[in-house]
Amino acid sequence: MARYGSVLIYDGKCPYCSVAAKALEQVEDIGAISWYEESAQSFLTAQFDDPPFAMVLIDQPAKQV
Repeated sequence: MARYGSVLIYDGKCPYCSVAAKALEQVEDIGAISWYEESAQSFLTAQFDDPPFAMVLIDQPAKQV
């Protein structure tokens, strides 16, 4: 995630979410990874007791989730 300023975690099996993620990837400095990726699960587990099944935007410059 370090090469992007912001990263979207999205449901990689949802067509709507996948289209939204592809659109956001066109914006400079925003990356996207599937909720099902191990790195996404590691991050979500560190942030939440019970990782939510939702789109999550990590804004690193603002230090906000």
